[in-house]
Amino acid sequence: MEKRKCFRPNDRDIIYENFGNEVVLINLKTGIYYSLTDTAMMIWEYIEKKNCMDDMILSFVEKDNLDRIGIEKEIKRFIFELEKEILIVPFNKTNDEKNKNAVIKSRDSLENQPFSPPVLKKYTDQQELLLLDPIHDVSDLGWPEKNQDEPDAE
Repeated sequence: MEKRKCFRPNDRDIIYENFGNEVVLINLKTGIYYSLTDTAMMIWEYIEKKNCMDDMILSFVEKDNLDRIGIEKEIKRFIFELEKEILIVPFNKTNDEKNKNAVIKSRDSLENQPFSPPVLKKYTDQQELLLLDPIHDVSDLGWPEKNQDEPDAE
């Protein structure tokens, strides 16, 4: 059974929201926030659905009839950047576990958007404020229940 490298959002340390033409991600550990638009946003959609990198590449190549080598290079560069910022985490998925429905749903959103090199826009201007906000220090029960995984700062 062949293993395939796939990615998913780092749900432990980040939160994100899709605003229609932009996805905003916040790393709660660093206080840095990010913006994804255009191709970067489409790649994030694949990652949300836990698709493998080869599925992402194939979808873009088939959609625009583009050069696989160029697309692959840009997507790998972008994925590396997301990993470096700890926004995504890799996992292995076997061929038997391939989720074709997720790939098809992602392709629907690609129809009118041409491929362009994906860009991760990084912002640190609110970093101190975001780190002061206790919302990320709460348990799944919500505020005011403190997360027991984190040591007290006292």
